[in-house]
Amino acid sequence: MVDIAEFKQNLGWSEVPVELEKLIYFQNTISSFENYSQGFGVLIDDKSGLKSWSDDENF
Repeated sequence: MVDIAEFKQNLGWSEVPVELEKLIYFQNTISSFENYSQGFGVLIDDKSGLKSWSDDENF
């Protein structure tokens, strides 16, 4: 299950586009991960560990 707040925080977004929020809602409540489209699903993939590879803020 994808948590919208955690999803926003992971991406550094203050808002999630309405369409994406609806897709996450659909995936969480009506269907399930990769069950509504073969090979596609919304998940949180934390990449914060990559920040240690560079001091450049844009990295």
